[in-house]
Amino acid sequence: MLIDLNRTMFFKASFDIEAQPGNDALWVMLMDLRGWLRGKANRDGYTMDWDNKTWSGVKSGDSIQNPDGSVRLNSRLHINGSALTWAGHLTEIQDPGNGCAPRQWVTEIGFAGETLERGRVSIVLSYGDRPGFIGDLQPEPSPTIPLLVRNLLSDSRLACSVKGAPLSMKAHAFACAQTAYDMIVDPQREIPVILPMPGIDGAFPLDPQDIAASLGPNAAVLYPANPQAGSQLNTLLSAHNLECRSGAVRIYDSAPQLDRAGEFSRHRFIPHKDIEARGAEATVAMLRRALAQDVHFWEEALRLEDVQRLNRASMHERRIAQLKETYEDTALAEILSADERAEEAEAIAEQAMAENDALRKENRDLESRCQSYELAFRNSKAANAGMGEALLDHVRTMPELPSAPDEVAKLALTAFSDRLDFSERGWKSLDDCEASPETLWQALHALATYAHPYFAGHSTEDPIASIRDNTPFRFARSEGMQTRKDPRLMALRDDTYRGRKISIEPHIASKNSDPSKPTFIRVYFAFDQPSGKIVIGDCGGHLDNYTTQSLH
Repeated sequence: MLIDLNRTMFFKASFDIEAQPGNDALWVMLMDLRGWLRGKANRDGYTMDWDNKTWSGVKSGDSIQNPDGSVRLNSRLHINGSALTWAGHLTEIQDPGNGCAPRQWVTEIGFAGETLERGRVSIVLSYGDRPGFIGDLQPEPSPTIPLLVRNLLSDSRLACSVKGAPLSMKAHAFACAQTAYDMIVDPQREIPVILPMPGIDGAFPLDPQDIAASLGPNAAVLYPANPQAGSQLNTLLSAHNLECRSGAVRIYDSAPQLDRAGEFSRHRFIPHKDIEARGAEATVAMLRRALAQDVHFWEEALRLEDVQRLNRASMHERRIAQLKETYEDTALAEILSADERAEEAEAIAEQAMAENDALRKENRDLESRCQSYELAFRNSKAANAGMGEALLDHVRTMPELPSAPDEVAKLALTAFSDRLDFSERGWKSLDDCEASPETLWQALHALATYAHPYFAGHSTEDPIASIRDNTPFRFARSEGMQTRKDPRLMALRDDTYRGRKISIEPHIASKNSDPSKPTFIRVYFAFDQPSGKIVIGDCGGHLDNYTTQSLH
């Protein structure tokens, strides 16, 4: 799945919608989209076709645009029995006319409908300034919940929910600790729960309603209606080491598994002192970046190309069925073989183009590789300065990295002995690592320089953004919801380090998603609190998840 790296995610959301009797859920969603877009057209002074006939065409997969093409909506529809799969891709070009770079906004909307009446909606808004523009950029957009999302959640014709739980734009006060506890520990919960606790003075470090207003349907925000409710909840949570301290905020990740070793570490908390040091506004912005702007969501969202792929598969199946009716089996085999060869040739051509792009980038990367190595070893905490200088001299004279993955790993551990280590399983996985030495080094370097300071508490900078913006990788704190529901798949992420059980669910992954490329890698790891190190448990490839399992 290709992602334009010049775009920044602004907001994402996913939830279920069910239309009230007599309504078509997809049509209601499109009417909310039309109303949102029409309001912006009135504001910006352009026109489009707003009539029901035109938008019936949009529902069927047509495209529409304004007269100058600065606003365009492409759509695709796939029908399989009673199920409807629809996706739209809206682009809007904003030129402020003041010398700043034009900005393109992209809104991707998906509807995976079980029936006409209900389905799953995914929405991603992103933006990007014109690449290569010499001049000032437009100010960063305010971190708001898009009006389209607000319109859907407030539409009386729709019931919006996640796992049957109604969605709300507001934080909820609880007087019954048991009710809040049951929600927090529910293993089927799909969205995080955020719990701010009042301080000794009774004031909340972060306003619960401000958190809810920034995150929207990406999290449920709970807060105690009185001190007794908060105290009782902490008593219940203390059995799992999940309590939230006075004046702190805790983020309870989705799908908790309380019987897993070290589960408490997944549910991060922000101490009162950190909130004070960072500021309330900056802390809320950090939560938004982590929960409402997670680029990992692009992998789960229903996008235009997904529907196009479904349509191509259906066309292929129909062609096979037609051929079976027309030709004898021997002739059919020859025709199908020709079709497969044509598809293979097309795939090879696409792969060659992608490889050429990758090679050009690799050539550019090689020029800065030596500087990267030198910087890494300058930061090394070797046993003594003499050893560090000797190692640096050795690296400077290296024409290239060692070809063996375990030798690259040993270099990384020497450079970052205080930050990185491998479990026994991690060392064994290097035997199956097919990534290039450069890619493996870059991945380990990214963990040491961007992920470790965050997990060790030395930095509050979100590694999702820093790894995305500064490396050829993306970072994920956890697997997708469907994967986490499967005990067998989650067992693949269990590991042991120094006799302690660890979960290597967090991982970094190359933005290239083709396992046959030397730039492809997945590195699964855990942060081991006692040692203060990131422990690599697997870097041999892509561990099975819900998606890959379904392809087997």
